[in-house]
Amino acid sequence: MAAAPLTAPAAPLAATPLAAGPTHSNPTPLISAQPLVCAPDPEVVSKATRRHYSLPYKRAIIAEVEACQSSGDIGAILRREGLYYSALRNFRQQLARVDTAHNSAKQLGVTATRPGRNGRLPQDLAAQVAKLEREKKRLERKLQQAQTVIAVQKKLSEMLGMVMDATPLDLDGEDL
Repeated sequence: MAAAPLTAPAAPLAATPLAAGPTHSNPTPLISAQPLVCAPDPEVVSKATRRHYSLPYKRAIIAEVEACQSSGDIGAILRREGLYYSALRNFRQQLARVDTAHNSAKQLGVTATRPGRNGRLPQDLAAQVAKLEREKKRLERKLQQAQTVIAVQKKLSEMLGMVMDATPLDLDGEDL
């Protein structure tokens, strides 16, 4: 099958926008051959950064929120400070951790150092104390075993009639 011819008549040349330009010998087209150069967008999209709050600021916000009488007051504080309600929960948890670590440090007689960015002390004192207590118990058990072995060896040597020197030896076997 042959393609059907177009039924719409072609527009006359004088009716086209390009042909209706200036009438002098060198016509300039309405569309430029050079690409358009757009100015860059002056708005700079900055990288989002986390906000860090100091410990006194957290304490002040929590104290102010706890002094509120109605939930509308809490919302007003959060809007004023630009905070979400979840930040209050995080503030409370962080302050509880810092206070716990500070109190355990006081009980040990250790001067607590300044908390880090995450609200924790550089060394978690409670965990460190628990680890040291476990190690102490383990070493006490080993000492008890060693003393038992020495007592058995002493009795065995007495039964066999062997005489032991009373002078202690260092690890190399030499007299001190």
